[in-house]
This record gives sequence, C-alpha cells and structure tokens, in this order.
Amino acid sequence: MENETIQISANQVDLQDYEEVLYRDAESADMGNPQGNVYGIRYYVRVTLEDGTRYVHHKAFDRADLDNAVTLQVAVSSRGIINLEHWSYSGSPAYGSKAWHEAEQERDYQFQSSLASGDYERADLYC
Repeated sequence: MENETIQISANQVDLQDYEEVLYRDAESADMGNPQGNVYGIRYYVRVTLEDGTRYVHHKAFDRADLDNAVTLQVAVSSRGIINLEHWSYSGSPAYGSKAWHEAEQERDYQFQSSLASGDYERADLYC
C-alpha cells in the first residue's frame, strides 16, 4: 500500500501553539483543578492548503524543543510534500477560505434540518 502524500508550497507551513495539559500532579489538585492538571504551551507544525484545509503534524514540541519544531517546519517547507501517515486533518479550515465556506454550509444545513425536525438538542451542536 502506497502512502498518501500531498504537494504543498513553502508558504503554507507555519508553527501553531496550543495550551494543553502537559501532565497531572495530584499534589497540585484543588477545588478549581481537581485532577491537578499542569498546563503549558505545545507547538505543532501546521500546513494550510490552497483551499484552506489544514493538517497538523503528529509530533508536539515543548518550549525546550522549539528549535526542533523550526527544523521540521523548514524541512517540510523545502521538501514540498507531506505524507499523511504523519499528519492529521485539523478540523478547522482557515477562516474565509473555500474549505471554511464549505464547512459553514454543512453546519448551516445540519442546524436548519435539526430545527425543522424539532430536534433542538441536535441543533445546539451546530450553533
């Protein structure tokens, strides 16, 4: 089975940072944080295709590994191809792009059909 790849241009690759739970520490647990979650910033290499569809590399980088994230970003940019075995669809297309408009039309359709059928609980998913 051949790996699926996508051709990209260098200007479509960037770094995205997310605040995530890095680990749990029971000693840090309190009323506002009962699981003792310790948060921090993780960096991901992200590719945005021409139509606005986005893919994120599976490897997350901490602040200490930021140089490695930049190295991966440069390598992906220079290679011009991503192997989807190592990338995941992000689910959130670039705002205003063709992919965003298509996703928005689908959400609107699901919302309107939920309202028409009287399924208000389902309609809440698409607000």
